Amino acid sequence: MTRTLRKLAYFPVKKQSFVLDNHIIAGRPKLKQLFGNGSEDMILQFAFNRCSGFTGDLFVASFDMLWLDSGNDYSGLPPAASVKLPKPSWTYWIKSFLHLILYKIKLNPGASVVCHNFSRGLLGNPAIEALVEYKWNTFGYKYWISRFLFQCFYYLLILAAVFGQVYGERHDFSSVFVAIAIISIIFLWLEVNQFLRHRKRHFKLFYDIIDVIAYSLPLVGSIDQLLINGLEPLSRGHPGILSFSVVFAALQFLLEIRINTSVCYIVIIIIQVLSEIRVFLFITLGGILAFSTAILHYLRSCPQRVCSEVPTEFPHNYYSAVTATIYFMGGRYDPVSDYFKTDDWMFLTLMIFNFFFSGLLMLNILIALIGGAFTRGDKTWRMEWLKNRMLVVEAAENLTYHIPGFRKYYNWFPREIYYTALNRDVKIAYEKETEILEAEAVENLALWFNGTKYVREDEQPNGDIGELSQIRSQLNEQKATLEAKTDKLEQKLADLQAFIAEQMQAQRASQDEQNKLQAQLLAILKKEQ
Repeated sequence: MTRTLRKLAYFPVKKQSFVLDNHIIAGRPKLKQLFGNGSEDMILQFAFNRCSGFTGDLFVASFDMLWLDSGNDYSGLPPAASVKLPKPSWTYWIKSFLHLILYKIKLNPGASVVCHNFSRGLLGNPAIEALVEYKWNTFGYKYWISRFLFQCFYYLLILAAVFGQVYGERHDFSSVFVAIAIISIIFLWLEVNQFLRHRKRHFKLFYDIIDVIAYSLPLVGSIDQLLINGLEPLSRGHPGILSFSVVFAALQFLLEIRINTSVCYIVIIIIQVLSEIRVFLFITLGGILAFSTAILHYLRSCPQRVCSEVPTEFPHNYYSAVTATIYFMGGRYDPVSDYFKTDDWMFLTLMIFNFFFSGLLMLNILIALIGGAFTRGDKTWRMEWLKNRMLVVEAAENLTYHIPGFRKYYNWFPREIYYTALNRDVKIAYEKETEILEAEAVENLALWFNGTKYVREDEQPNGDIGELSQIRSQLNEQKATLEAKTDKLEQKLADLQAFIAEQMQAQRASQDEQNKLQAQLLAILKKEQ
């Protein structure tokens, strides 16, 4: 069924009057429409001259292509653009906010809508992008901006605590730390719910790991500062926890706005670079540890029983020695600069090897890897951007099922939408999707029939587990039917062979009898002659 609906997204719509009488055009949201009265009819805006034709080809796509909807609750309002929806009262929004709180604090509330686990190749479908864009423009953007503003308030609290401790007078910031701790607990609770809802894919994303760290560090840092202020007023505690909180909060802020195309392009390239250089970083770290250990031993080793203080600025602490060796890659040789003026050829040779390894070889390899990552990021960033928006839309769609009357009050939940696309792009997407789906279906069915592996839903790029199971059961039924028919045919063939043998035996007996009669007749004729 899902595959059939996907194919329907490639059939063009030719009759313009039907589209014009049954359309809901979603305009791009603006801040003045979100926080003010704005347009009286924000969503249902469409100006079109019926005497002229469409500028692009129109196609229709069903939301069953995007997700599995167990709620199956679509808008019952007529889809014509002339429908006027009454404005909700302020009491409705208060009730909706209370229902939202109850939904969020519930442990593992379940999901009415679950997006298909699309592979990267399938996200190039113009229909998928149109479905996501429609939901984003109607209410997905509002959901995201509401959460993002709450997160910005959280970031401001962290900055207020940090700058207050640096520039402010020695006031008590306990109330700020309490607020940070409470909001951190709220966000961590939402992360737990998200993990329980999507256990198979949650921590596979780089963003989810950063979210957990960005909420955990301020919580630990706030608790540390509260304990220090209450128990040991003269102690500094561990201010480094809050210092790192600022770094991860800034990183999370950048990742949160990745739904913007310009920001997502940079973020995806950064993630692509980090993914490409993982092995490189491991090898580089091994080289740095080797050279830092060698330099530390050469400058600070004591081969005798009694040693005097070694006149060197190279750190004795191993972590500091590794850090100093890393700074060598940036040209900072201050801890060992005095040794370059000596004739110690062993030290100079060691530094030559270190410079060749870190300054020439590894840095040039890093530049080459980053260049390749940029090239690959240019090809895949838009699909990742679409996937990021799809996850936001999925969360917003699930939320609408838990606000009483929301889906009936707003005409934002049609079963199908119209979208424009070039015939060439649609044809390419259809051929590519058909090839991917057929290859995955054949591979998974082969694995299931052989019993070598059970393919889980998170391993399915297109998420059609139910469809493949149905195909498998149908094939098994057909196989059993064919085997039964084969048995019947074999039995009929055996009966037919036995019947033929009997007929041939009877024919031979009849022939023998006929031969005997002919012989007797010939004998009688001879006697008469």
